[in-house]
Amino acid sequence: VLSTDLHHTKKDKQVQIYPNPTKEHFTLQIEINNAENIRIEVQNLLGQTVLSQQLTTGNTHEINLNTLITSGMYYINLIKDNNTIGIYKLLVK
Repeated sequence: VLSTDLHHTKKDKQVQIYPNPTKEHFTLQIEINNAENIRIEVQNLLGQTVLSQQLTTGNTHEINLNTLITSGMYYINLIKDNNTIGIYKLLVK
């Protein structure tokens, strides 16, 4: 089991990312109070954003990784109102 939680600022949230490690897609399940207007950014280890997506309403989101993402470690940043509310690790095979 790979621990994915690196940083969070809200105690009233719960985030699950699976499968992790992954190949083509992952599911992001968010249980956060006022979960509207959340953006996900996937960044490589150099800090470059390789995927940015505004999440629609709901708690479960299927995120498809485009073909530009190669094998390696990535950071998933959850952003609400221009504030980072969580950073998680994602391993892509």
